[in-house]
Amino acid sequence: MSVQVTNKARLRDLLAASDAGDIGAALTFYAPDYIDHDVTEGRQGAGGTPLEALGDAFRLFSTAFSDTRHMIRDVIEEGDRVAARISVEARHTGTLWGIAPSGRILRNDSIVIYRFVDGQIRERWCRERRSTRSLLESREV
Repeated sequence: MSVQVTNKARLRDLLAASDAGDIGAALTFYAPDYIDHDVTEGRQGAGGTPLEALGDAFRLFSTAFSDTRHMIRDVIEEGDRVAARISVEARHTGTLWGIAPSGRILRNDSIVIYRFVDGQIRERWCRERRSTRSLLESREV
């Protein structure tokens, strides 16, 4: 199996672990010296390493959302990089940033580039269609 196919499969497994709420398993897909080049509001930890901030973000979102489902719409592999267009939907069932649960299903899209080293994500670049906060504050679904 080529490195690209392995990395593509690892990305799918990461999203499955995230959807299942298995934060410990999701974090194993990231290298200890992971770098996030596009830190969003949810990934800004109170300190520590980028990997610790990522774990904080996984925990934050898992308490605010349920029924999370990621869908890979397109995926391109080249060398140690995997680029994907990913859609996500989740039900807002917990308070997040002072915004009470609405019960609504929120949907968002992103384009993400992952760089893998030895089967783990070493770097990530991401552009989301909308920020999570703007989706929460919006009346759109």
